[in-house]
Amino acid sequence: DRHFYEEYENSLNNSNAIDFDDMLMLTVKLLEQCPDVRTYYYNRFKHILVDEFQDTNPMQAEVFFYLSAEHPVPQWSACVPRPGSLFIVGDPKQSIYRFRSADVTSFLKVKRLFEENGGSILNLSRNFRSTRTLCEYFNRVFTALLPEETENQSRFEEIPLPEPSEGEFQGVYTYKAYTGQAE
Repeated sequence: DRHFYEEYENSLNNSNAIDFDDMLMLTVKLLEQCPDVRTYYYNRFKHILVDEFQDTNPMQAEVFFYLSAEHPVPQWSACVPRPGSLFIVGDPKQSIYRFRSADVTSFLKVKRLFEENGGSILNLSRNFRSTRTLCEYFNRVFTALLPEETENQSRFEEIPLPEPSEGEFQGVYTYKAYTGQAE
């Protein structure tokens, strides 16, 4: 409702406040239009780590590229990060913040920018939860669901299967906690 939005904006203005979107928009504008500010932060932060990148929005991607670009240009997607300055971790299949303007297409665009500009893409595919049984299931289900990359979704990359091991966790363990009291 437009009326509600106008009241909201007026309330912010009257309180000298900004919301999350305003903060991002003003940050992008500042970095685009003020080379001295951009240079200050470029020199201040030699390395930038962005975790859960799949949950960022396009304006946040702009900020990361402006802050890490060796030679910033007005179009953020033409900015090339200083080698080793921008480290991004994310999984486009885990994007859950669409309601907050997170956009998996930003993830895919940034991945392409990394590849086109000599950046490295490392696939981290194993963790303590990646049992052989789970990996086989995920590979079967998600290969069928996400067979190819589209404009809005990446293709599923099969998870390498861990070596079979005896005693692999197959269920749920329950423990009885000691409370210091008789049962």
